[in-house]
Amino acid sequence: MATAGIWALTLMAEGRCEFMAMEQVPSLEFAFEDLAAELYSIGCETVNVGVLDAADFGLPSRRKRAFLIASKHGQASTARRFAPQYIPEGPGALPMPPKRERRSMASALNWSPGHRVVTRGNRKPTGGGTFRADSVAWCLTGKARGWYREDDKLQLTAAEAGYLNGFSKTYPWCGSRSSQFQQSADVVAPPMAAHVLSAAIGFDAGDAIDAYVNDLYTQTLPVLAA
Repeated sequence: MATAGIWALTLMAEGRCEFMAMEQVPSLEFAFEDLAAELYSIGCETVNVGVLDAADFGLPSRRKRAFLIASKHGQASTARRFAPQYIPEGPGALPMPPKRERRSMASALNWSPGHRVVTRGNRKPTGGGTFRADSVAWCLTGKARGWYREDDKLQLTAAEAGYLNGFSKTYPWCGSRSSQFQQSADVVAPPMAAHVLSAAIGFDAGDAIDAYVNDLYTQTLPVLAA
């Protein structure tokens, strides 16, 4: 992360980069705050740091990530070509997504109600190892290859893991089963990525993101507790 930050800072300082966007786990948000101060010091017009959750974009799984975006001279030339109107908060701002009804794992995968998902197999560590499929799924990691339904032992597939993270069911994950699960676990969910990048270059992609998510998950949204 430090190397990437120095590289981006150098490009911005030399005027060779109009905007930047970075992503990390929420526990490293403090490091983004430090980098934001440096970006302000070299004259970036807007810098913003925030934590977003994929579930807030209508995805049926949680995925909290910290993001940093910076804009050197306002709206980027890319945005001026395709969307001349600035987003309401201004280029470089990182708006929070509007509140949406939560989509459950079961509704996305077309499961009947009442299933529970086992995430730790036969291991007996401390802490919970199951969750209700009628709620938003826990954040998927590479270990999700071992998730299964408690009552009938049906295992989660790599395609389903990617689907819960905002990819088409036919997305071509590569390699072994373990590798495919790790790939889908390491990604930035597409709706989150679109939200962050469109904010960084200075236009509002909210309608397009909503259309993508609604087209991807055609099931009726169940109303769930936050």
